Amino acid sequence: QFLPTMNNQNNTPSSVVCFKNGFSFVTVPVVLKAEDTEKSEDSKVEIKLCSIGPLPSFAVHGTVGLQADKPECVKIFSLSKASKVDEQLTVPNGPDFSYHAFLEANLDSPVRINVKDGNSGSSQFGNSGSSQFGNSANFNYEGTVKWVQPSGEGPKMAILETTENMMKFDKLIDTSKIVHLERIMRGVPGYESSSLLVRYLNRGDGEPACTLSYLTKGLTWAPSYSILMNTENKTIKLEGKACLLCDLPFLNGGAISEISLVAGEPKMEFQHLSDPLASGVSASDFVSQLGGGHGGQIYHTRAAPRMMSQAPGQGLFGGGQIADAPEMVEAEGIKGGESVQDFFHYNLKNVPLKFNQPLSIPFIEECDNIEFEDIYYLNLDNVSNSSRPHNDDEQSSVEVKHAITFKNISGQPLTTAPVSILAKTKENNSKFMVQGMMKFTNAAKNATIEITRTMDVQSKFVVETMKERKTEVINEVTEVTGLFGAASKKQYVDTIQKHAKVVIMNSKDVEIKCKIEHQLYGHLQESTPETKDKTERQSNHQGLNPTTKYVWEVQVPAAGKAEVNFKFCVKEWNRAMNNSNSNSSNRTKQSEAV
Repeated sequence: QFLPTMNNQNNTPSSVVCFKNGFSFVTVPVVLKAEDTEKSEDSKVEIKLCSIGPLPSFAVHGTVGLQADKPECVKIFSLSKASKVDEQLTVPNGPDFSYHAFLEANLDSPVRINVKDGNSGSSQFGNSGSSQFGNSANFNYEGTVKWVQPSGEGPKMAILETTENMMKFDKLIDTSKIVHLERIMRGVPGYESSSLLVRYLNRGDGEPACTLSYLTKGLTWAPSYSILMNTENKTIKLEGKACLLCDLPFLNGGAISEISLVAGEPKMEFQHLSDPLASGVSASDFVSQLGGGHGGQIYHTRAAPRMMSQAPGQGLFGGGQIADAPEMVEAEGIKGGESVQDFFHYNLKNVPLKFNQPLSIPFIEECDNIEFEDIYYLNLDNVSNSSRPHNDDEQSSVEVKHAITFKNISGQPLTTAPVSILAKTKENNSKFMVQGMMKFTNAAKNATIEITRTMDVQSKFVVETMKERKTEVINEVTEVTGLFGAASKKQYVDTIQKHAKVVIMNSKDVEIKCKIEHQLYGHLQESTPETKDKTERQSNHQGLNPTTKYVWEVQVPAAGKAEVNFKFCVKEWNRAMNNSNSNSSNRTKQSEAV
């Protein structure tokens, strides 16, 4: 009944927050243009109705919201999924109303064709399957009518452009074998768009401006880096590019005012469950999906209200002001970066995103003349299991890799991504050396990129476990055992001492610098030399031993060796004494009960 007004509006989002996991939070400015009105039960209030969009067929449950730019003037009562408007075929001119004539009248239109078995065709690609029309040997094909053979004598053929796994194919159809033809919505299966029906009250003048927002899939970004190395003056040039991939068919290349590329993946509790406003799923199917995906747990419904209560024009993740936005006159590109809680946003401006057209764009400013240093990198975690304590001595060889290290002077964190290293030649050309991995590096911190394994620097890692154990009380809990009595319950742990040594042997005729990293499970007591840096990760589920990343840097003389020695301890529960203590406490309670 209500024709969508979204076709008459600019549907380009005002802001997009893009995550690496394929999800994006989209905010779209919309104008409420009343298409019908209703009187309230007391006939004192005139409720207006209109359709807005587009809304993709998948939007994460609880994230669809509509917010008025001026909430003091506009009251939004409800949102519902608008009735689907059936597309109509163009009727052919003249006396011929065959399927062939209908295809001629609907060139460049998306259609669904049902063809009976035995049709001619040069390609078997297409969205085919058993049809509800005719017998089970009929097949459906969806696509765009690209060519129809002129009417006349001879076979009547047509070409349908179909899509299979985002690739386009031409399907040759014998129109004499068509048994059903209908027009469909233009789009890609799985990414169709729909509209919402809004019921609202407007106390202001004119048509109110609002912001439609939702979390959806089909829009993601993939970062990468390029390093041009100048070995003569020991400097590099760093570039960062973001590849944006878009599967949302309503994005037509219009410039989006702001796109935020997020380093990190936030928790999305119901990322596999589509909101009924987008999917139109039935109540029973929705309950089945809700219970099947999360073991029947009760779902939270606070996401949408929290989004709706933000300041006018602000999205769930900090989208910009929508109403009265200034005209975009600046060039597209990098806008800057900012920290939002635990995540960092690389902000871009005026980005032209278009469906099914990947876009590469810089996401950090190019940094030139960065001094780098050759180092040799050892990761002790590749040879030892740092997730649990060891009761036996260990001795392992450690792989040594040649790497480069440099300071991140971009002013922003460098997110984890592949990095291509190129060497600058005397002829001012670039030659590919290797593709490595850039690990997450905060601003003003040193980044380390592995280049290749080296054979003239070798290392051994030895961990010696001391035989003697020290038992100690870590806490004492007082328990009430009677009306006026109390008993103490002690908890005991064993401390296991370990001595570790890293030996680095350099067969080169020059002094080298080595960087050693280790995720230590336990408590570091002393180290020679001192650690360069440390980052505490986590404690285990019993809370006895933290896992801490330590970094050492040492100079190894030419044709010589160097050592790193450190002592640490690992704590374990003394189950025998704790059980004995628990049994004694139980006997005391039983005696008092008697």
